[in-house]
Amino acid sequence: MVIGFYRRLVMLSFTSFGFINGSLILSQVVGTKDMTQELLSSQTSTKSLATNQKHEYCIPGGGHADGEIITTDGSILTLSISKAELVIIDQKPNIDMTITLKNHGIGSALIPWSSSPVEPAQLPNVNNMETTGYEVATIDFYIGRNHIEDKSLVLRSHVALWSQPDNLTQSIKLRAGESVELKVRAGIFCRLNESTSCIARLRESKLQVSAWWYQRLLSTMVKESCIFGTSAYTEREIDSSIVDVESTPIQTSQKIDIPLISQR
Repeated sequence: MVIGFYRRLVMLSFTSFGFINGSLILSQVVGTKDMTQELLSSQTSTKSLATNQKHEYCIPGGGHADGEIITTDGSILTLSISKAELVIIDQKPNIDMTITLKNHGIGSALIPWSSSPVEPAQLPNVNNMETTGYEVATIDFYIGRNHIEDKSLVLRSHVALWSQPDNLTQSIKLRAGESVELKVRAGIFCRLNESTSCIARLRESKLQVSAWWYQRLLSTMVKESCIFGTSAYTEREIDSSIVDVESTPIQTSQKIDIPLISQR
């Protein structure tokens, strides 16, 4: 009886050990990037628009969004903020964050992974027009809940990842259980006419933040020397949960200067 008990206990221990190790294997981080020093988006987007600058629009407007691409790759991606901390740089408040994008599905997902813009790639022609395009994924940040603007504070960052469609050298593949981590920085700006109330807000209460991953395919249709249209196809939209920001509220002894959003 005692021998049988210990035998079952040993088997249970090995089973638990295997489960734990299996979880560790499935939770593998396959890529990391430190994007806290990224250039302004207006500077980094110039290269990707170079092809369009060689042509002129032949019709007014010329741009439209054609809806959402339905993916059937079996991936289920989640976005989370594993750490958010307030840092003061030259008396200006910023929030440094570690972002995790993880695949909980049974298939693999290909996501853009180039920190710099890429040249548009050739795509299947549309209505006998030459079509080129590229993918871009951006992360926007919010004080509090996603997609709801705070009354006094706003976060601004320049986080963007680029790739040509299906280009394995510019993308990273997330298999089941795999994830990537990004270190990013968002500046805190005041949306009011003066910063006194915004500074008081930072001294009085703890901040919370959330993130939004937005991935899309941008394409351009050209015939001869004319641009007949541009399109934006949404591929993925992922919201994170809300997390507390460490080191908030700011101590009254800490001197800070919050720039107005108009000064950006």
